[in-house]
Amino acid sequence: MKKEIILNSFLMAFLMSLFMSGLVTTVNTGFERDIFYRWMHTFSIALPAAFITIMILKPLINWLTERLLQDK
Repeated sequence: MKKEIILNSFLMAFLMSLFMSGLVTTVNTGFERDIFYRWMHTFSIALPAAFITIMILKPLINWLTERLLQDK
């Protein structure tokens, strides 16, 4: 597997997990004093799940994108 694919997938998973775990943690529990620790706990669960999901679904998404953008 190419290094670029793995790095791209990891960066995408990292940024989306960081943003979404922070957002969902804040919405569900409020902006309390220990939010950073709760956020990092949630992020530590979300990142591996997101990376694995991206690696599994990336070929399907690439195929679907190609099909949707084909000239007919």
